[in-house]
Amino acid sequence: MNTKANTFFTMLLLVASGCDRAKTKHAETQPQKPTSFRETMFTSVTPTADGGAYAIGVDSGLWFLRGSHAVKVRFPDLPADAADTFFVTLEITPLLDGGAYAHSMTDKSFWHLRADTAERVSEVPSLSSMPPVAPLSAFPLYIAERQKRLQAEQERDERPNPDDRPEPEPPDYDY
Repeated sequence: MNTKANTFFTMLLLVASGCDRAKTKHAETQPQKPTSFRETMFTSVTPTADGGAYAIGVDSGLWFLRGSHAVKVRFPDLPADAADTFFVTLEITPLLDGGAYAHSMTDKSFWHLRADTAERVSEVPSLSSMPPVAPLSAFPLYIAERQKRLQAEQERDERPNPDDRPEPEPPDYDY
């Protein structure tokens, strides 16, 4: 149910951002200045195992945060016209080694994130030559369970509480 709510919210943001982009011809001829970190509205923040985090900005893309610093994540070969919808539908999954995977529901692509760099995931014949990343840890499981808990709490808060219904007015027997 919450996936539907997230999808609805995402589509609402897309429509809102599309309405905001209706500009005059004069404004269209001027190059748009990229939105700065301070001016961005963020839709989600996903922590990583190494103490950093990835933040998705509605109008500025994906940012990697560490301490009090933020840097924009570079996605090579991403079409400029796709950026408006690409980042809004991005889902981040943290990894044990401090990186993360990003899944774009817009173009159905997967990306491996490492700090401020994104590399598109490609299919290979075998992974047998790839060593395990690190010793096993419960961190990714914790993140997944935390997300489920936050979604359940949000769904609970959105449901109407039967105790909040107003009490019926007593009949007026004024003769």
